[in-house]
Parts: sequence; structure tokens; C-alpha cells
Amino acid sequence: MIFLSRTGHVIRLLTLAAALGVSLITDVEAGNRTVVIGADPWCPFICDTGGVQQGLMVDIAKAALALSGYKMKYRNINWARAKKMVRTGALDGIVGTSNLGPEKTPYDFPETALGVSELCFYRRATDDWTYTSVQSLASRTMGWINDYIFDQTTGLNEWVKAHKGTSQLLMVSGSKTHPRLFKLLLAGRISTFAEDRYVIGYGLKKRGLQDRIEVAGCTKPTEKVYVAFSAKTGRGIALAKALDTGVEKLRQNGRLSAILKLYGLTENTWVPR
Repeated sequence: MIFLSRTGHVIRLLTLAAALGVSLITDVEAGNRTVVIGADPWCPFICDTGGVQQGLMVDIAKAALALSGYKMKYRNINWARAKKMVRTGALDGIVGTSNLGPEKTPYDFPETALGVSELCFYRRATDDWTYTSVQSLASRTMGWINDYIFDQTTGLNEWVKAHKGTSQLLMVSGSKTHPRLFKLLLAGRISTFAEDRYVIGYGLKKRGLQDRIEVAGCTKPTEKVYVAFSAKTGRGIALAKALDTGVEKLRQNGRLSAILKLYGLTENTWVPR
């Protein structure tokens, strides 16, 4: 922001730049090159903000936008709050959202997805229950992350809405939802929860819980997930285009493959084109 006390200084700089025949980015323009996106941890897609690797989707988006002169910053924010902030323009973008159904409405989406999500249900290893459809949840107490919405074809979102406030649904929120779901499941307070296969696989391995919590069934099909931008800031479409252009450049110069390799992926195993 340029305050009045600095206006004269800026005008003198612009005049000097014009005289010299060079371009100059003002404070206003420079400030507008910072892009702040947010979401809750969803590693390996979205990881700890303090690490060198901030997650597959964050790392790719940051590198792609940098090619158009943007400096992207990621903030760790719980999912429900991040959605509200993007919808009001308080946050430039959100990471890990679908472009289907009600999730599509408030955002400007790029063409390029940065991940693929497969929704699975989990159970204690000592349990023999299997998820086949929402009807198989009749005997379950499910843990659910507040304001999460998944594939529209499964009927799961409707099931969650119908069971809010009942003993069959326990909502969790905050920035450490996965560890809480693990504890609730192992303590017997819930008997299942639903989340992305790759995210939960990463979390279980990190905590040494692979032998205590296991997949009970998954929904089909898989779903592409995106970094989407606020339609309220006035630059969401431009950012979406910059991300598309940047990812293609990363693909061509080999940097995309290098980032994917850090997460054990290749371009062929990443997102189907």
C-alpha cells in the first residue's frame, strides 16, 4: 500500500524511470505479486509450513507461480476457515479442493489439477467391517472433518448432513484433525472415518500405526484436486492462468519431474492428463 506521505517519492521514482527508459515496479504492484494460499495439513499434498518441502501441491504451485513473478506463501489454516476466507477474498487461494458440485462455485479454477484423491474408509485392524455403500454405515459411528465435502456420486455428503447432531457422527475440526481421528478410532469412540487414501497412508506410516488402522473400502471414482483462487480479489482468473502456464513450463524444463520425485512420483503416476 502506498501512503500519502510516500506519494511524492513514488512519483519522482516513476519520473526518473521514464527518463531512463526503464520499467519500475511500484510498491503497489510489488505487493500485488504476493499470493497467500491456505488449507489444513493434508500431507503429502499439503505439509508442515516450516519444512523445506511444503507438500506436493504447494511446492508445484509455488514454483509455477514464481515463473510469472508471483511470490506464493502458504498458511496452515483449518479447512472451514480457509474456505470462508477465500470466499470473502481474505485469502488468495485454497489448496486441495475439488472443482465438482458446490465446491466449484466460489472459486476461480485453473485447468491443471495438482493431485488425485481417492476417498477411503478406515477401521481398527481388529474389526472385520467393510464399506460397500452409505447403507453399510448404518451400524457405524463415523468421524468427519468439519466442512469436508467429497465426491457427489456416493451419497456420502447427504448421509453426513442427515446425521449431523446424532450419535452416529462425530465432527472434528482444527489443524490436527488426522491425529485426532486416529486416537478416536483406537479408543473406540468412533468405528470409522473417511479420508484420502494417500493422506492417511502417509499419516499412519509417520506414526507407526499401519498395523493398527487399515482400509475398510473405498469409493469410486478418484477425484482430481486443485489449487483454486478467490473470485473476490479481482485477480483469481489471472492467477489460475499463471498456474496453468507455469506448470506447463515446469513440465518442459524438467523441474516438475524433480519435484514429483521428492514425493516418490513420476509424471505418469501423478495426475492423468
